[in-house]
Amino acid sequence: VPAALAAGEGAAARRWIEEQLDPAMYPSFTLLLVTPEESVCYEWLGRGSLRASALPSPWILRSSSGWDSEDVTRWREERFAQWIASGAPHTGALPSFHLLQEPGHAERSPLMRREWAATRSITQARVLTGAGRAELRYWPAPTAESREPGAHCSLRLAVARTAAIVG
Repeated sequence: VPAALAAGEGAAARRWIEEQLDPAMYPSFTLLLVTPEESVCYEWLGRGSLRASALPSPWILRSSSGWDSEDVTRWREERFAQWIASGAPHTGALPSFHLLQEPGHAERSPLMRREWAATRSITQARVLTGAGRAELRYWPAPTAESREPGAHCSLRLAVARTAAIVG
């Protein structure tokens, strides 16, 4: 991530990821590159090649599940579409979709609870270029009643030419 950021804004970061990043140096990962012009998801599954796919805007759902993956992803996508159709409401500073734990479906919900696993935290990053800062918000052990983050920091953005860099 620091090397992609150091490569420059948007297109320069994308070129670095696609031409210079050696994903084999890392375990599997998902990397999202979101700019005002485009949103791209890069997925590395530990074999083959780095897979890139364009993402829709302004809202993006990325979901994974180590249990019944296709069913869980489909269920979450349906609820996400319902959330968008209802106006994408927020609960405090958090999109309320993150706090969805539907009765009878806690194992599929974004705020997931299973006998052997659960949602442990929620992290939100916001880059406010107009305000000259980036914010990081963190909800440890979120519940359906969570409103404001348990930790919040604001970082000043340094502007070099047209690139915004967290500093």
